[in-house]
Amino acid sequence: MDKKTNLGKELSALGKDLADAVKKMKSSKEFKSLEKDLTKAVKSISRSLWASLKAAQKSSSAKKIQKRLGKVINEGKKQSAIELERAQIAAAKGVKQARILLKKIKDSKGDGPQSII
Repeated sequence: MDKKTNLGKELSALGKDLADAVKKMKSSKEFKSLEKDLTKAVKSISRSLWASLKAAQKSSSAKKIQKRLGKVINEGKKQSAIELERAQIAAAKGVKQARILLKKIKDSKGDGPQSII
């Protein structure tokens, strides 16, 4: 049991030593300097990235792309309208042909299928 007690004491002492070392490291000049440098670097990168994003929004390339997308959308709308008109014309022709066939069927009164065609 003495060995287990000694092991426990040693582990406890090691834990305390590690905790003290971390505390000292955190309060050291080097750590504080490193922390400040990292904070400055992150802020600088953040500002730079934000500025780049804003510049990209204002750039002529972005404006050209936006204008081109607008044209593509408008052309798509025009094509859709043309296709819709064609579909309506085709549907109207189909309905007219169906009405003509129905009238022939009604008028034929059982003369057989040959008289319809």
